[in-house]
Amino acid sequence: MAQPSVNKFPSYVASHLKRVYWTLSVSVALMFIGMVVHTYTSIGYTLVPQVLVFASLLLFVSFPRNPQTEKTRKYLLYCFSTMVGCELGPLVEVAFERDPDIVLNAVSGTAVVFLCFTGAAVVAERKSYLFLGGFLSSVLSILLLFSVFSFIIPLKIEEYVQLYLGLVMFVGYVLFDTQLIIERAYNGSTDAVSDAVTLFIDFVGIFVRILVALLKNSSEKESKEKRKRK
Repeated sequence: MAQPSVNKFPSYVASHLKRVYWTLSVSVALMFIGMVVHTYTSIGYTLVPQVLVFASLLLFVSFPRNPQTEKTRKYLLYCFSTMVGCELGPLVEVAFERDPDIVLNAVSGTAVVFLCFTGAAVVAERKSYLFLGGFLSSVLSILLLFSVFSFIIPLKIEEYVQLYLGLVMFVGYVLFDTQLIIERAYNGSTDAVSDAVTLFIDFVGIFVRILVALLKNSSEKESKEKRKRK
């Protein structure tokens, strides 16, 4: 994954951002490797990825954030990202069987969206997107409420809200989290691994929603074509 320009920052901030984006790039690569592992082993249909995702994340959170534990936490992140890829394997497999272009478009679309918005956050004026924090928290609360209500009263609109409003939310978090990482670096907080985890979660959130949206559109298009033939 290409790194946004960091030339305008002090050397210590630029160095931190390079480490964050390098760690993020490795994590994303391992996620896609996890998807490939699923195609050969079908591990995504088992509970193993879910257990390892939970365990690695729990261990990651439990370790203190200091230079002495950075390497261990980085390995836990890499385990987490690989298992996330395995867990997403069945979804990717369904999309690939329907049309390989869906997966390719989802990957390229996610990369373009992520790089454009994280780049916009990097080149923008400092703190200019931090105001999004409150708005994004409200959107997250709405999505959680919709999830709760859907268990009680099934709503057809809930699927679209989770998909498209969720996509907007994660794109907003890319802007917000990137500038928050920059501000923390200015203030001396340079935990590259934790910052990479934040951006990785944003990346996965965007990827899953783009993939599902493309898969849904393909299915609806196929249904319309079948009705026309009748």
